[in-house]
Amino acid sequence: MRNAGKSRLALRRADKRNHVVQSKVCTHANRSRLHRFADWLNDWHITRIGASLSSLFIVLFVAASFFQLADREEERTARAWTLLTNKAPGNSGKIWALEYLNSRSLCLPFTNVCMKNKEPLTGIDLSPQNGGEGTYLEGVNLSGAHLRDAKLIGADLESANFTGADLSGANLFGANLPEADFSRANLYRANLSRTDLSWTDLSGANLSKTDLSWADLFQADLTGANLSGADLSVVDLPGANLSQTNLSGANLSEADLYGADLTGANLSMANLSWVDLYEAGLSGANLFGIDLSGTDLRTAIGLTQDQLDSACFVASRGPPKLSNGLKPPPPCPERTPRPVPGTSSG
Repeated sequence: MRNAGKSRLALRRADKRNHVVQSKVCTHANRSRLHRFADWLNDWHITRIGASLSSLFIVLFVAASFFQLADREEERTARAWTLLTNKAPGNSGKIWALEYLNSRSLCLPFTNVCMKNKEPLTGIDLSPQNGGEGTYLEGVNLSGAHLRDAKLIGADLESANFTGADLSGANLFGANLPEADFSRANLYRANLSRTDLSWTDLSGANLSKTDLSWADLFQADLTGANLSGADLSVVDLPGANLSQTNLSGANLSEADLYGADLTGANLSMANLSWVDLYEAGLSGANLFGIDLSGTDLRTAIGLTQDQLDSACFVASRGPPKLSNGLKPPPPCPERTPRPVPGTSSG
């Protein structure tokens, strides 16, 4: 009996050993299969293909978002132009339209990468119809705008920002522009006749050959501005800052320069006949060749005899009025009449 029991125990132990051995063989076989599968995936670069597909999906998503944004921008642009071409009185959304077109930009989605895409406003016409009220654009920000040959006749542009804008050839006749900022703006050959430019910043602006006749420039800042050849006849400039300004060849006849600062200004060949220069500062100003006929200089500040000697006056209109101790300038040279085409002197 004991021998039979021992035999059965031995058989059970042998079966267990065989089961353990078989389990190890199966586990090893399974591991070998997994390794072979992993090697197969690596050989086919499945993981790399997946990573490439993910990158491609991201690029396509960003591109689709960008084009969708561009479509929206085009819709807004079309809406802005519709508002601007509508001749409805007052604002009528024109402030938003102008500022949007002037600040338009496209940005890549989820990035800070943007591309400026300003809409040129060249030749835009916002003049009133049938003598109505001008367009209300108070406080509009058009810094750096392209407004060449624009028509803003009679517009209300109080406190508007035109810093660095191009307004060459623009027509702003009769516009309301107090406290506007035109610093460093280009106003070459612009029409600013009969405008209200009181307290306006025109420092560093290009106003060459600009029409400023009958304009109100009370306390305006024109420091360093270029006014060569400009028409400033019958203009109001009391208290204005014209220091270091280029006024060569400008027409200032009958202008009011009461208390204006013309320190270091270039007034060569300008017309200052019948100008009011009461208490105006002329220290260091260049008066070469200017016509001072009938000009009252009795209270001018900083005026010297050397400056007067470089100027002149027309005898038929009388010399300038001067304070004691100063002598009038020499007479202006007579201009030789131009010959009529087709005629000869003989």
